[in-house]
Amino acid sequence: MTRAAKIRIKSKRRRKRVFAQYRFQCLYCSSKENLTLEHLTPIVKGGTADMANLAVSCYDCNYKKGQMTHEEFCVAYSIPDRKEAILMQLRLDIH
Repeated sequence: MTRAAKIRIKSKRRRKRVFAQYRFQCLYCSSKENLTLEHLTPIVKGGTADMANLAVSCYDCNYKKGQMTHEEFCVAYSIPDRKEAILMQLRLDIH
């Protein structure tokens, strides 16, 4: 298997884990339609592709968010920050 193929498989697994972690719904509006993988802190602002910086958002929210950080977007659009609640529920479900 080539290195590129291994990277694609790893990326698909990571994507599936992130989508499952966020229960296949948008972090911002809870939509289950047109979901995308997004960076909480955009790469252009120093974000990484680490699991801790990845979330799920619908296309519309991701488009509106643009290059804002997760926190900036929540404040700008008066959206409750549900990230910690979702991650806490995931920890409770595991135990």
